[in-house]
Amino acid sequence: LKEFGITVDTSKRRLAEYSYDASNYRIPPLGIVFPRSAQEIVMVMKVCHQHQIPVTSRGGGTSMAGNAVGRGLVLDLSRHLNKVLRIDLI
Repeated sequence: LKEFGITVDTSKRRLAEYSYDASNYRIPPLGIVFPRSAQEIVMVMKVCHQHQIPVTSRGGGTSMAGNAVGRGLVLDLSRHLNKVLRIDLI
């Protein structure tokens, strides 16, 4: 993803922070990405699909069922993609 200007954080600290949510699950991810746009999400998803890497999207990390943790790449959408720009009622 580096060739697309997207940084994957694989530091020990970050992996530890994202290995749990509000549930009892502890699953360390491969890395964490903080996408800045929908286009970056599309690029990450394409690369992960090509390499068969699972992706977990994460907001506040408050899931009590383990929905915010995963063994693949975690997309943290709370840092940069934290506003509703429009609602499509259809």
